[in-house]
Amino acid sequence: MKKAAAQLSAFQGLAGAMAWKELTLPIWERASNLWATLRLRGRSHHDADVLITAHAIEYGATIVTGNIGHFQNIGARVEDWNQ
Repeated sequence: MKKAAAQLSAFQGLAGAMAWKELTLPIWERASNLWATLRLRGRSHHDADVLITAHAIEYGATIVTGNIGHFQNIGARVEDWNQ
């Protein structure tokens, strides 16, 4: 339990330091269009990855992830946090 409490505290500190952005209608529309475009190209992606990408594009953000393959070549800037 001690470790879980420390992890929760660390997460709460991180979450408190972040700038939270809304998922607006234009983001949902961008995600829908992106999902359909990828599907037409024969590329399927997890819905959450498409929504994250649309959100990043809308706000001009970079996606930092250890799973760059999920986000490469679908329109957002991506950095690998393992590098």
